[in-house]
Amino acid sequence: METNHIYVNGQEDRIELALAEADHFSEYQNLSVKDARRLRLLTEELLGMIRGLTGEYTAMFWIEGEPKKCRLHLQAKTEMSNEKRAELIAASTSGKNAAAKGLGGRLRNLIEIGLQSFDDVAKLNSQSGESAAIYTFGMEPSAATFSPSSWTLSRFRENLPAPEEGKETAAVWDELEKSVLANLADDVSVGIRDQKVDIIVDKKFKS
Repeated sequence: METNHIYVNGQEDRIELALAEADHFSEYQNLSVKDARRLRLLTEELLGMIRGLTGEYTAMFWIEGEPKKCRLHLQAKTEMSNEKRAELIAASTSGKNAAAKGLGGRLRNLIEIGLQSFDDVAKLNSQSGESAAIYTFGMEPSAATFSPSSWTLSRFRENLPAPEEGKETAAVWDELEKSVLANLADDVSVGIRDQKVDIIVDKKFKS
């Protein structure tokens, strides 16, 4: 089954339509109450992550799958001028974006920088030392530019240093434990190209 594709732009009425599609998927696939609740929570987390991006954005949301597994899609395009891009890079390298907390907030921060270019992510890593650098552990080692599926939660978990190796890595492990997205999703992939962001959340149901 594939749900309707819902246009979202951050407005509450569009968010509610997307959530309604998640509920519709649950009903159609006859998911348990528990799994239906989890799917709705994943939808809320996914939409919340893209909602905080700098600049205006438009996106398409839909779910596809079957009774035992599904995939949530969010394809977004941001409207960001060169001036806004420059301001974003300046703010990030000066540490003003360090307030981004939690998996969603930090991923959103990485997405914002990634929209600029891979080189700007490298610049951020070398100049600021903030947690956005850690999040590149989830990227494909050979990636020279951002591309679809260039960052995944599973790869990130595999490559993240152990908690005892530093306060920052310990904090990120703690965030993973507390994250609804990290705990409920089987995997999350983020791809970035030009001004487009592709986020896919994979979920398997056990009940």
